[in-house]
Amino acid sequence: MTWNLAPNSVPKKFRDPAWHHLLDPEGLDADVALVQEAIQPDWLDEQHHVHWRRSWPEPGPIWGTGIVTKKRFSLEPIFRDVPDTRFVMARLTTNTAEFLVVSIHAFTTMDPAYFSDRRSLRFIDRLQANFDAIRDDCTDRFIVGGDLNSGRIAESTWPSHGHEAFWAALDEAGFHSCPWSSTREEVTTYTHPSGPFAGQADHVLLDATTALGATTAVPDLPAPLSDHLPLVVDLP
Repeated sequence: MTWNLAPNSVPKKFRDPAWHHLLDPEGLDADVALVQEAIQPDWLDEQHHVHWRRSWPEPGPIWGTGIVTKKRFSLEPIFRDVPDTRFVMARLTTNTAEFLVVSIHAFTTMDPAYFSDRRSLRFIDRLQANFDAIRDDCTDRFIVGGDLNSGRIAESTWPSHGHEAFWAALDEAGFHSCPWSSTREEVTTYTHPSGPFAGQADHVLLDATTALGATTAVPDLPAPLSDHLPLVVDLP
């Protein structure tokens, strides 16, 4: 599953409850969690494997992008430093298969100060840079997910910003989007009332074999734990 925990958008008191809801058996009980805008609690690596990267250099915000799995799986981090991208990548091994797993957070700021080349580009170009960096690794079984701040209807919300071409390229490259690839419909995952985009901002993308039989759900939250809803994908 993928979830943006949004520590900048909810009160601090909800940070720890959000993690427990994500990982505890009484909550979502995630086997593999792709998280964005998340702050690691002290207890996280006691019960889980964690591969993590801060989104901003110090002294910027302390949240980051990560992959969190149960310890019954093997998680081997893959370190890849690509300018102006926010992704982490690892090799996940279960008792039945091996997957490349990637958690991505779209870089949406248009402030040139945050770009290595000091140019202000469309954020979709920065998002494309993430996929350019991982494309050659996604040749077999893969699970790629995160807050992409884009979706199939984004072209109508922000025309001529490259969203339509971005999704067409992912389709052609064999990234099967949940639940779009099976239903031709998207789900709403972003709940911020002031945002113009009411589509699916958070995505899980699978290879063709892994996508077979995958089911998607967007569960309600027991409290305002984030301004994003978790996107849960169950694999057979």
